[in-house]
Amino acid sequence: MKKRIFSLLLALVMAVSLLPVSAFAEGEDYDLRVLTFEDTDYKGGTNFAGGNDWSSLIDDPQYGGKLLYGSSGAGVYSEDEAYQWTDTGNTGLKHIFPYNYNAYCYWGGGHAISNYSTGDIETYGGFETQLTVYKKGVSGLSHTGGGHNGSDNFAVHYGYMDGSQFNKTENLPALTFADGSEHVIDHMYVNTTTYLLNCLVNGNGLTAKIGPDDWVNLVATGYDTKGAKTGETGIYLCNGPDNIIMDWTKWDLSSLGKVAKVTFNVTGSSDNGYGFSQPAYFAYDDVAVRFEKAGADVPATGVTLDKTTLSLTEGESATLTATVEPENATDKAIVWTSSDNAVATVENGVVTAVKAGTSTITAACGSAKAECTVTVTAAPASPLSVKVGTAAYPVKPVDGQAGKYHVAVPYGNDVTVTIDADASAFFMITDAKGNYTDFYSNPFTATAAQLDKLLISKDIPFTPANSASKVAYLSIMDAMAGTSYELYIELTRKAVPATGVTLSETALSLRPTEKATLAATVAPENTTDTLVWTSSNDAVATVKDGVITAKSEGTATITAACGSAKAECVVTVLSPIPATGVTLDKTALKLYEGDAAKLTAMVKPEDTTDKTIVWTSSDKTIATVKDGAVTAVKAGTATITAACGEAKATCAVTVKAPVAPAQKDGVYQIGTADELVWFAKQVNGGSTAISGVLMAEIDLNGFDWTPIGSSAKKFSGSFDGAGYAIKNLTIDYQTAKSGERLYLGLFGYAEGTKDNRAAIKNLTVQGSVNAGSEFSVYSGNVAGVVACGSYVDVSGVISRVNVTVDAKVGSACGVGGLAGVLINSTATNCGSEGNVSGVKNLGGLCYEFYAGTMTGCYNTGAVSGSGTCVGGIMGYAKQAAIKDVYNTGAVSTTKNLVGGLVGEMENSSLTNGYSTGKITVSESGGSSVGAAVGWADTLSNVYYLEGTSEKGVGRDGTATAKTADELKAKTMPAALGNGFKRDLGSVNGGYPVLSWQTSDCKHTGGIEIKDAKDATCTENGYTGDTCCKGCGAKLESGKVIPAAGHKGGTATCKDKAVCEVCRQPYGELNKNNHTGGTEVKDAKDATCTENGYTGDTCCKGCGAKLESGKVIPAAGHKGGTATCKDKAVCEVCRQPYGELNKNNHTGGTEVKDAKDATCTENGYTGDTCCKGCGAKLESGKVIPAAGHKGGTATCKDKAVCEVCRQPYGELDKGNHADLKKVDAKKATYTKEGNITYWYCAGCGKYYSDAEATKEITKADTVIPRKTHSSNPGSTGTGSGSGSTTSGSTGSGADVKKGVQSSKTGDAGVALYAAMSLLSLTGGAVVLGRKRKAD
Repeated sequence: MKKRIFSLLLALVMAVSLLPVSAFAEGEDYDLRVLTFEDTDYKGGTNFAGGNDWSSLIDDPQYGGKLLYGSSGAGVYSEDEAYQWTDTGNTGLKHIFPYNYNAYCYWGGGHAISNYSTGDIETYGGFETQLTVYKKGVSGLSHTGGGHNGSDNFAVHYGYMDGSQFNKTENLPALTFADGSEHVIDHMYVNTTTYLLNCLVNGNGLTAKIGPDDWVNLVATGYDTKGAKTGETGIYLCNGPDNIIMDWTKWDLSSLGKVAKVTFNVTGSSDNGYGFSQPAYFAYDDVAVRFEKAGADVPATGVTLDKTTLSLTEGESATLTATVEPENATDKAIVWTSSDNAVATVENGVVTAVKAGTSTITAACGSAKAECTVTVTAAPASPLSVKVGTAAYPVKPVDGQAGKYHVAVPYGNDVTVTIDADASAFFMITDAKGNYTDFYSNPFTATAAQLDKLLISKDIPFTPANSASKVAYLSIMDAMAGTSYELYIELTRKAVPATGVTLSETALSLRPTEKATLAATVAPENTTDTLVWTSSNDAVATVKDGVITAKSEGTATITAACGSAKAECVVTVLSPIPATGVTLDKTALKLYEGDAAKLTAMVKPEDTTDKTIVWTSSDKTIATVKDGAVTAVKAGTATITAACGEAKATCAVTVKAPVAPAQKDGVYQIGTADELVWFAKQVNGGSTAISGVLMAEIDLNGFDWTPIGSSAKKFSGSFDGAGYAIKNLTIDYQTAKSGERLYLGLFGYAEGTKDNRAAIKNLTVQGSVNAGSEFSVYSGNVAGVVACGSYVDVSGVISRVNVTVDAKVGSACGVGGLAGVLINSTATNCGSEGNVSGVKNLGGLCYEFYAGTMTGCYNTGAVSGSGTCVGGIMGYAKQAAIKDVYNTGAVSTTKNLVGGLVGEMENSSLTNGYSTGKITVSESGGSSVGAAVGWADTLSNVYYLEGTSEKGVGRDGTATAKTADELKAKTMPAALGNGFKRDLGSVNGGYPVLSWQTSDCKHTGGIEIKDAKDATCTENGYTGDTCCKGCGAKLESGKVIPAAGHKGGTATCKDKAVCEVCRQPYGELNKNNHTGGTEVKDAKDATCTENGYTGDTCCKGCGAKLESGKVIPAAGHKGGTATCKDKAVCEVCRQPYGELNKNNHTGGTEVKDAKDATCTENGYTGDTCCKGCGAKLESGKVIPAAGHKGGTATCKDKAVCEVCRQPYGELDKGNHADLKKVDAKKATYTKEGNITYWYCAGCGKYYSDAEATKEITKADTVIPRKTHSSNPGSTGTGSGSGSTTSGSTGSGADVKKGVQSSKTGDAGVALYAAMSLLSLTGGAVVLGRKRKAD
């Protein structure tokens, strides 16, 4: 039993002794530093916004603010101007907006600092409050307590990359370390923003709310300092409607490992047909970063690779990632080697396949290592070949990046590219920005000039041969095969230094804010140096790429430098020109309470230096104004003034209060404009389900209309015109910022439900809708009656509204005479008689009709655009049923997908219809252009007027051509079906009309004159059309009354002539009729160094130069005496000038570099130098070294110098410093003895004589122990003692070894001491058992 217990105890102790010492260590090996975004933790000095805290980086407003979107609203164009921040003195984390969509702007992604929070996602759940985080229980918009743990500040991420064709994001927002180091980001806390949460819970116009299978996932990707991916991890912001993050949640990021950069991407299942459709936002706070503690060295015990095998093709590359164990190893440096560099090479983990074969890649860290077997196969032939002339250049795949190819050719040559593809292949070849090139054939040749336009400077996936090389980029897509290639053409060239620079101007005169452009010519033309522009005084004038901007009065020198060559231009900024007059585009405004209007001011003269307008209101309780935007407050009158210096202009504002109409059976009875405005404001205020009926004709003359309903407050009730008209509808809208969604018309947005549809009926609308923008527009629709409708029934509605949009609005919005877009809706017995003008996506009645039915509708107005999807009835029909329609309006555009009835049809049908409108397409080559339909689907009984277009249907369908007489024939209505009848009243020029239209008028009810207009000085008048009072048909056209023209008045150099009739200025200025006297400008006294100027004689009225002044030559410096130290001082201007006089020494002399001689080194008497300039007047002399003296050397120590006290010379082996005699000692049976000898402690040698002349060894001094005679009967004692001593000695060695190995604490000492004790005990027990057995 004792034997078993002892064996177990011994085994336990031995097992424990094998545990690593680190198993007993306490505490972590790193500290956590946390980025809180709180002002009290800010240490960064002056930041991007000019503040000294985090809060100064918070933008207001949240959308369109200058911090996040730049002063233009469209972002900024240099990284220095981009929104950025750094957590200085703490985590070192840094963020700067990425470059996307050709700018640094928040709409391209970024991390913005914020403190906005609310629990009201209904009110604050739109893009306008994009920086707001959800906080339960907060009713309004709060600025405190929204962060993690009730802190104030946090960051809001926007940005995503979904790979769809609609998402052009190139760079995801990222966190980096400012010093370029790598650290483990331990965790952060994330939360949803109100914009995202509102869309998840309620949906919006772009995306539906989250369903049970929908999700939104936030993905973080780490990269090391070399750009290699370290890992990826994600967290679900939403996983179905019951699993949505609605409070701060910890996200562990430590699995990414050590990172230099982390990018964030918001992904999800929601796709509205244009890619990921949920808002790509999330908030984050309290980012924790690990910083390792200093400690004892920890060796690597193991290495693992992320791959143990690799299969590569010749030329390909792959990256191996090595992980060193333990994680806290002190030295993690990896040594990479390849067993066969001819097959595969490796550098910093990047394996490059050289030729077919097998090689083993080894990653070693100290004695630990791991291996990966690499199999290389022969590379397939490149699908691209490149020639310069007849010389072929090898095209190679870019390492590790499929589909990317690289070729190097000499710069300045034409390059011919051949693609390995079928002869029938159709290629789309674009540049780096996605723009189509002029290359279509195979092969194609890119000239040297064309290659220069294809150059890229970033995202190059290889290292060019030298800094002078340039890289051109082409994306080649085989549309038929579905394959694509990216070709990087490296244009190699040798460095050619610039030898000269010349400028187009050497002197310029500008006024403040004026700009001028300098053209620089560099010699030679093929120089590889880069042209750099600088200004000597940015406060006077700045320069960028040769464009000079004058800032303030003064002189600055603009320098264009290319390498060592340069040229200069002197810019003189003159005094500013004041404003002499201000005019407003409107001198009177009529508004309702709560309405807004925009005033535009023009400043005279055109070259006024400072055109800043100061806006004021005479009564802010009636109307306010800011930057020309007037807001009506309450009923009354006020005067708005626009002032520029002393000049000003005014606008009279009349504000009315809307009037509540009476109700009958829950329906509002609307009989006046005031009552209609009240109805609109109720809907826009949130009462979206109300209904109204007109009781009389409404005239909106003089008011700029605000649409009924918006994307946030959609009209869902019923509006019955009861046969009445709304006249003089006027909308003149200019966007105020970038990224707006426009919904403009009598109704902006109407939306019912499948079971409770909205309705607009029995109404005629007359007027105009115009929309323009200086900024980019996000999306929207513009129309005469309803901009956007969903589950809406539109019936008996006639639009006589002219609709016009400019290029920026038209590029983003659908446009129609009656409606912009109708979805799941019906249009019955409706017509459009106004003209529609825009860019693309246009229709006489509507742009898009989706999933609905249109019956009995017509268009007579002209439709004109410059893009695709343009039609007389509609531009685009999807899942639509169209029946009984006609168009007589002309349709014109420059592009494809154009038709007299429909531009493009998809899963739609068109039955019974005709078009007589002329189709005009200015750009040839479009295959989807038709007199009836551009690109058709299902057509039945469709006709068109012969000659209105080359084809009746452009693609996928047929229509029947008819002459005018055939279409007007009695039999034609019957051929078209029951929906048509004859035009007996000539309301449609004799062509068939719809059965519900009035067409049988006999014109017996008298006549009336319409559209009469008096002529003015500048505009023609009109006698008016003679029309039937019964049906309104035009019986006789009027005549033009020519404009009378301006009369009288005298023009001067300052003012145009004023017409005696209309009192308006007209004509041109008379530059020769100067008024107001003269003045001398730009006079300047001459100085010692600069020329003066007598000044130009100028007209006070217009500022024109009447006589040039003369140059007063610079006087030059006078007097003064130069010395070796100081230049001469001018007696006139008291400034130093000229050169130093090196021979005129002043201030006396001094001795420099003197040095005493020592025993071993020479000295120096020192040089005599001038105190003024330091020049050497006389050299000193060398003092020889003295040499060592005195001292006595021994066998142990050298002699010590009496002067410098330093040892010198050699040891004296015969002069023993410590020789002692050791007397003889006899040996015994237990102890050794020794002879008489002498031992020197200095040199450690033994001698047999007192003079130390006879050297012996230590062994020579020993007399062995005496021995007993052999005794066969004595056994065990000596052996037993020897065994015990041996065991004890072994234990002693183990104890010493244990002490040396326990560098990290006392645990190892204790373990090894225990082992030693047990070993001693074990030895004794074993011996005891042996004796017992004997």
